[in-house]
Amino acid sequence: MTDRAEPCAAAPPRPIRTCIGCRQRAHDNDLLRVVAGPAGTDESIINAVPDPRRRASGRGAWVHRDLACVDLAIRRRAFGRALRVSAPIDPAPVREYVGRPVSVQDRTLMQDTSRTPPAEPRRR
Repeated sequence: MTDRAEPCAAAPPRPIRTCIGCRQRAHDNDLLRVVAGPAGTDESIINAVPDPRRRASGRGAWVHRDLACVDLAIRRRAFGRALRVSAPIDPAPVREYVGRPVSVQDRTLMQDTSRTPPAEPRRR
């Protein structure tokens, strides 16, 4: 009999994304996904909406959960390019979300998760 070590089931590698603010690469769980949401009060301006659960449909952009990165992305006008939107984008919802304390962000994420309907059982 040989003393071979059983191969352990390693976790699959996490996807790597690039922050649109600082342009550094990081794992997707370290970044916040942002999508183009519904227009605000002015119909010609589109809102950049945070998507912490990463479930919203459409093209997404990624930014660190840091005000410096969000401000850098705003200054570079990176939201419009990354989301491929030709209309002006209002990044205020993202800046507001990132500026909140982490505990409030976590509660928002938990509330969003509770609204998700349960998955239907698989039929065989």
